[in-house]
Amino acid sequence: MALISAQEAAQIIHENVTKPMNLGRRLPTTLERIRLLMREESFPICNVGPWPHQIDRACLHITIPGYDPAKHPKGYAESDPMPSVWREAKIVDENEFGWFEDEGRYVARDCIGIGFGLPQRNSLVHWGVFVPDGKEPTPQEIAAARARLKETGNALIQEAREAYDQGPRERAAVINDRHLYFARQFGINEGWVHSLHTQESVRCEMCGTFNPAGVAKCQKCNEVIDFALFAKLKARQEEQMKALGLAPHEPNLRPKL
Repeated sequence: MALISAQEAAQIIHENVTKPMNLGRRLPTTLERIRLLMREESFPICNVGPWPHQIDRACLHITIPGYDPAKHPKGYAESDPMPSVWREAKIVDENEFGWFEDEGRYVARDCIGIGFGLPQRNSLVHWGVFVPDGKEPTPQEIAAARARLKETGNALIQEAREAYDQGPRERAAVINDRHLYFARQFGINEGWVHSLHTQESVRCEMCGTFNPAGVAKCQKCNEVIDFALFAKLKARQEEQMKALGLAPHEPNLRPKL
């Protein structure tokens, strides 16, 4: 029979005794006035940038959608309502829970990277995310968020220019879709815009989408962007159809017997 130490035995007893006691702890009820305050003075976390964000911290899970003008007529996207008073249960003793309470906006701003000791470079405010002072954001708050997003865009454009000048390897490591997004927003059509992961791209003049080189039609709007390549491919297609005994523009028909 295996022997265990007194310390190990005490730990086993403690765990088995406290587990059922944890399940029986009482949680104080929330005053109706507090419930009303949390419900009526709720607020969203807003976003004027196109990228969604997911925040997961302990018992807090927040989804912030990306802003899409076609889906968000208010001029911004918003999360589900956040309570003005944030409450989290905490253990008081073996019989009872208590409440840890904090200002809801402090918690929300901390989650997006605004707070004491938090590195500002990691804050979501650079990508257009913000917490309004009221139930809904004011035009001034929306404008300020857009201005911060524009500052981020200018910084990324400068970063992409410098990476492009350093050669293909640096371009592949640095330039990404966010750099190209701001290039489209600002109407920039420089050399680095056509270099994504060292692959040349062609800008569609109809919708502004950047397509990989070697593509005849725009992948988004289906407009012809390389007429010489389009004519070559059409001619090749017609030759192949003719060889198979198919009539032009009938690629789904079987060859004639």
